[in-house]
Amino acid sequence: MTEIEKSKIAVVQLRRAIQLYNAGDFISSLTLAGAANEIFAQFATHRQGYNTLDGDKSFWDSFAQMTGKNKPSKDKIKHVNNRIKNALKHHDKFEDEIIKADFEFEAQSHIDYAIRNYWIAFDKPLKDRIVNNYVRNEWI
Repeated sequence: MTEIEKSKIAVVQLRRAIQLYNAGDFISSLTLAGAANEIFAQFATHRQGYNTLDGDKSFWDSFAQMTGKNKPSKDKIKHVNNRIKNALKHHDKFEDEIIKADFEFEAQSHIDYAIRNYWIAFDKPLKDRIVNNYVRNEWI
């Protein structure tokens, strides 16, 4: 039996997601980054009272107000953000035999969300060589 903190599990998942992303395996990267992001988002909500989904909600609320549209629910935004990730993980609709997506973009989005949720949760950036190299190469 091995005991490990959930935050450390999420760091392992995030690191591997970045390595897979760099190797061009965007589908595996996406599912691992999504798992890490879910853990970090829960930590962020528990510790700080918000996570990146709240930022997305604020953005789409402002956009809806400017365009005169109805504000989307948080659940709707979460569904849209996770649609491709969830389609890769589940096979509950048999008409979804083929998934068409920009898997590179989706993987990058979930990696970025995971990194941002870590920062929110722990009030500091993750000090990790693989994560820092990713940030330098993709964000700067």
